[in-house]
Amino acid sequence: MVRRLTLVVLSLALVGATTAEAVRLSPGDVLVASDDQVHHYSASGADLGVFASDLSNASWITTDRSANIYVTEYTGNRIRKFSPNGNTLLTISTAYTPGGVAIAADGGIYVAHYDTGKIHRYSPAGADLGIFASYAGCDAGCGTDFIIESCINKA
Repeated sequence: MVRRLTLVVLSLALVGATTAEAVRLSPGDVLVASDDQVHHYSASGADLGVFASDLSNASWITTDRSANIYVTEYTGNRIRKFSPNGNTLLTISTAYTPGGVAIAADGGIYVAHYDTGKIHRYSPAGADLGIFASYAGCDAGCGTDFIIESCINKA
């Protein structure tokens, strides 16, 4: 099995939250997805520990405008949404292998179906809104793993 490492550098401004909870994400922090966890590093490289654990091959990460973190689980067939403090806010179970994930300005969640070249769309609450897009000739494994977020309406 190929081991996937994904990282995201947070560049969002975070506002008002308590710091009594887990180590809160700060602008410039780095998250690295690997195997069953997402690890947290400060902008200066200090190891801040595990941000999220008990995942099934955490693979792709993105953020929304509120600095919530979205992680796809390659072998777990799930997308999870975490608060900047690491609390699970939403779990979307899928019948497919999720690849890349992107969040639109309206909070819509777009997830690549890794094996078939389809992009699935979900409401901000996780309701399945069906196939957003697909491309021909990819029904038997194209490895669709990235979604360019600038292509999704961010206005």
